[in-house]
Order: sequence, then structure tokens, then C-alpha cells
Amino acid sequence: MKKNNEIKIKKKPRIAILGDSMTENIQLNNDHDFTSTLQKFLPKYEILNFSVASTGLADQIHIYEKLIKEHNPDYVFLYLTENDFTDNTYFDPRPNRISYKIIDNKVVETIRDEKFFKEYFSKINIFKREKLIHIKKFSNSYKIYWHLKNEIFKKKILKKQHKKINLKNKNIIFEKILKDAEIKIFEDIQTFIFLNISNHNNMQISEKRLIMIDMLKKYKNFYDPHIPAINYLKKTNQFNHPYFGFKCDSHYSKLGAEFLSNFTFTKFKENNSF
Repeated sequence: MKKNNEIKIKKKPRIAILGDSMTENIQLNNDHDFTSTLQKFLPKYEILNFSVASTGLADQIHIYEKLIKEHNPDYVFLYLTENDFTDNTYFDPRPNRISYKIIDNKVVETIRDEKFFKEYFSKINIFKREKLIHIKKFSNSYKIYWHLKNEIFKKKILKKQHKKINLKNKNIIFEKILKDAEIKIFEDIQTFIFLNISNHNNMQISEKRLIMIDMLKKYKNFYDPHIPAINYLKKTNQFNHPYFGFKCDSHYSKLGAEFLSNFTFTKFKENNSF
């Protein structure tokens, strides 16, 4: 876990944070990341962040069952991202993720084969993960790459995204994973669900996001910070290109961590007595 202190005997009500890199905040100092900022808003609670980068909702269900439950939390704050719609499908394969595909009209887990791991552990891919990642983390190269990619290949990217979004199987797989989360997490503990902001051009709400919102809105404690984040940036005179990209994105920015923790606290406070 990304924290400064060891977990001790429980003396306060506990809130377990569950998500991916958006809430793990590996690029931010522990004193300024999402966990520490939210902790300042909730001093009467103990915040434990179990988020792990590059995980999908199916993986997070296992994290809850195998790790979080043993720490006896009172609440779970679950942070989904738009890529959760595809993270646990064979369309977007990574060896650390559970992966599903549809065979004979049934959702089944796929097993990584020898060819997959041979490619994953190739010299070039190991070099990317172990060396090039540092350039991304400690420079502005990711901002330059993101900006150029979206400006130069905008039409191609949108066409590719649209094609992926329209694949019916992804919808079916995510519905199955969401149902698993409902049974194994939401029915077991009071859960607050947040759909992280994204950095689409001009901040238009994507088709994929609309699909996810439609699936999630049935849950009582579901919140979408997209519009509040836009208003927050406008209020602070920071709503400009590339919009959420690295401005209000809690991956990289203190501003993003501050916004998300403030939004989370507000919604939690509205639904609980302090």
C-alpha cells in the first residue's frame, strides 16, 4: 500500500479506497496524494488505500475479498474509470488482469497462453516497462505525447474508439463483472461508487461513459464528478486546453487529488451524520 505508516489495531471507523492508478496516485508525494488529502477532511476515520494501477473492476473484487475484508472496513469508496469498461476483456490484455471473453454465448475467463507471455517478456517490452517508464514519470513527455497524439491522430483515434465501444461483447462482459461486484462488495458493505473524470477533447461526455453511467445509476451511492470538475476548473480559471488532461487528473496533479478528495468528502458527508 502507498502510505507512510503501517496499519495498526483498528481504533477508528475505516474507509477502504479501491481503484486503479487514478486513486493510487503513484506519481504524487504521499503527503499530497489523494489519500492524505482525503484524510484531512475525515480525521475521525482511518483511510486505507488499496488501489492498484492497471487493475480493472474484476481484479478489484479479488482485492476486496482477499485483502480488504481482513482489515474490517466500515465503508468502501470504489473509483471506476472509463477503461474499466474494457480492462478485464481479452480486447485489452495485460498479464496482471483477469480477462474474460464470450464463448458460446457465455462469459468465460481466458487463460494467457505461451505466445502472450513470450511477447510480454520480450526485450523491447521489458525495456519499456523498466526504463522508459521513468521518463514518463519524471518529465513532461507524457503531456507532449498525449497532446500530439490527440491533435495529429484525432480522427483516427475517435474512429478506433467508436469501433471498440460498439462491440456488444464488451457491454455484456462489464455487466457480468458489475453484477459480481454487486454481490461480493456492494451487498457486503456500504459502498460509495465514483466514476473518475476523463480527459476527452473539449470535455464532451463519451459514449462509453454514458453506457457506464446508465449501468451505475441504479446504485444509491453512485456519483459522477465530471460536471463538478468542469465547474471547479472554471471557478479557478484553469479550464483550458488540454482541459482535464493533467490539470484535474489525480494521476499526476495535486489539484486533481484536491478536487477528488473534496468531491468525495462532500458526497460522503451528505449521506452520513458527522
